[in-house]
Amino acid sequence: MKNISKRLLKILSITSVSTLSIITTSCKFSNTTNRQQISNKDLEKKVDEIFSNSNNHVDNKDINKHDSTNTTINKHSYSTTSNQSSQTSYTIPNESYTIPTYNPSLELQEIDNKYLNETVQDFKPIITDQNKIKSMILNNSVSSNFYSHSQFGLQQDEITLDSIQNKTFQFKLIDKNTNKEVDNSKVKWYQRTFYPQDQVFEANHSDNLKELTFELKDNGIVNWIEKINSDGSKPEITQARIFAEYEGYLYSGVVKVISREMSTLLNNEDLAKKEAKRIVEYHKWKSLPTLERLKAAYEWIIANVKYDHNMNFANLSKNQNAHSALIELHTVCAGYSKGLKLLLEELNIPVKFSEGYSARVSLSDKHAWNQVQIDGDWYYLDSTSDTTIKKNDKDRLFFLNTADDFLKADKKDPETKQKRLRNLLFKNYVGNKDDVLALIDKNFDENNGKMNKLVLWTKRDISSPNYSHIHDALKERNLDNFVSHTNYIRQSKGYNIGIEYLFNYKSNSVKQIQVTTTKDDEAPNAIKIKLNEEVKDLKPGNFNITNALIREVKHNDKTYTLYLDHFKSIGDVEVKLESIKRKDYKFTLSGNNTFKFKTEIKEPKAEVKVLGDGKIEVKTDDKDLEYNFNNNDWQDLPENKIIDRITAGNLYIRFKNTSGLITSEIKTINIKKHNIYANQLKVIGRTIIGVDQTMEYKLKDSNNWISIDKNKLTVSTPGTYEIRVKSTNDGISSDSEIVVIH
Repeated sequence: MKNISKRLLKILSITSVSTLSIITTSCKFSNTTNRQQISNKDLEKKVDEIFSNSNNHVDNKDINKHDSTNTTINKHSYSTTSNQSSQTSYTIPNESYTIPTYNPSLELQEIDNKYLNETVQDFKPIITDQNKIKSMILNNSVSSNFYSHSQFGLQQDEITLDSIQNKTFQFKLIDKNTNKEVDNSKVKWYQRTFYPQDQVFEANHSDNLKELTFELKDNGIVNWIEKINSDGSKPEITQARIFAEYEGYLYSGVVKVISREMSTLLNNEDLAKKEAKRIVEYHKWKSLPTLERLKAAYEWIIANVKYDHNMNFANLSKNQNAHSALIELHTVCAGYSKGLKLLLEELNIPVKFSEGYSARVSLSDKHAWNQVQIDGDWYYLDSTSDTTIKKNDKDRLFFLNTADDFLKADKKDPETKQKRLRNLLFKNYVGNKDDVLALIDKNFDENNGKMNKLVLWTKRDISSPNYSHIHDALKERNLDNFVSHTNYIRQSKGYNIGIEYLFNYKSNSVKQIQVTTTKDDEAPNAIKIKLNEEVKDLKPGNFNITNALIREVKHNDKTYTLYLDHFKSIGDVEVKLESIKRKDYKFTLSGNNTFKFKTEIKEPKAEVKVLGDGKIEVKTDDKDLEYNFNNNDWQDLPENKIIDRITAGNLYIRFKNTSGLITSEIKTINIKKHNIYANQLKVIGRTIIGVDQTMEYKLKDSNNWISIDKNKLTVSTPGTYEIRVKSTNDGISSDSEIVVIH
């Protein structure tokens, strides 16, 4: 159990975005074209991540593995293509060459010669005894579908079993011509294990389950079993192949089996996702605009989740995930960040899990936080650190931080320097000169012409203090010579220092300005402010409004236009201009200064069609859409709605918010990229094996791709050939494999 706990701790390490992404294996099994989703899609995705990077007890004795023996084979030679890059080349002589594989027996070569021909002809039974069937299953020299006939196939060629959600599955052999199941009484089922022994077992083998990777019944049903190694350890994940033998032909698939502990982790993650959905629906947060959704989720996790100060090993193995935050309500920084991530994903807010080292905890300890995208810009969130602040302090010191809010010694993700919403919920925070000017203007008493006490907070940099933004603002407002007292507040807030200024300033002349306001006829999100005489250089911080934020201020002579966004609610929103503040001025508002704006939530309706050659078409009637891949920069959807240079992953589509009045839900479409397994393609003479009907080929210099209709491809012309998996409705084509035949 000690070793298991260590591995689980590794799984749960905050060095990974997901609880599983640090687990790797030496044997990758990619999505194949005819693969279907199992009931738990997230489970399958996680397992794919594991197998793309893991180094666990998964023996690499796949049907494509070769031993280290170099053997020269004449006449029918077996070889493989290389798969070291998107396009790789292996020169294949036509008659004789050296390959890294074992030398099959003469009997097996004779069998292979027979199948090489029969599997591409009209289907007819091949009489083969059971011992030969087992030898064929163990034959590493040929591709996994070499003994298959193109007319038949398993309904699913890869599945994952776990101890909770997917304990059992029934494989079926399908006639592709009729799309009907083959009579199971005529099908014999086998399991090939790779660890601890490379063996073949018939269905219903029950003498020693420890030899098996999964339990196999004679009707094609596979059941999860606990895998225990000879030393008593339990590997997180193992795999084996299932084979269906029908009329002398073999059809195989991959069965991955997850340990009980891993199954619990994956199940807990699913439970956390369901809880995130429940929390969002219970509080009706999706009826709010984007920024209000973010605030609500952030406040909820701070108010409801407690920090786990008991840092013993047992707790560390449990509290690194979203389940500990959203369900157990007791966690550490990784749990806070992963829990908040699930809430924000449910709210359609782009978010990332982020990690590094921070003096907020200790420069020797890892810390975790989030990055969130608002208005196309990325900011940091650290709900863990805000949880530790006194409950009566309403300031949120770590909400919408930028890179400037970290210390130089902190190690974090790429720089985030956006300033507009920086420290939005931190009262009197000043990050630049404009912030200080706005605070000075708000503290000017227009009735007596005096400056009130000014309290502000700014980034504290012990190594090289620099408060030039404050000094420059005081100088610009002609207050640098009127400071009567400066006090540094003893109790800091996070990385920020508080400074208190007293002034002996009194204005000799407060200028009176009359103000009238109207709603802008040209911009649906704007208020037009007319002054009786021009006042230059008013900025967003000079205007105090309710129920919205000021996105931009435009000045034209005596008129200022305020363009608004981030309204407080959806529907009819009343925005009031409460005041205009500027040192040495008094602005008197007349008439009605409350205006109604109509905000709405819109949800794009879109599907995609893969066009091939790295392009997709977005099928939609909606206008003014934008998109991004994998949380990168947003781009306008072209008029022809065709996106080129696409990548695998998530495609996000939403309405643009140019008016400031729209909250757009995000349509997420997963774009798969098909793969050809490493060493899947092999050559016998001028016949390429390992291909199937999902693939296409062409001569390298040709533009004409030709579909492959069998599980073998014989070429009559020597040359360099490219082979790839074709694009489908839900996936883009694979990278090309290059085969050179002389």
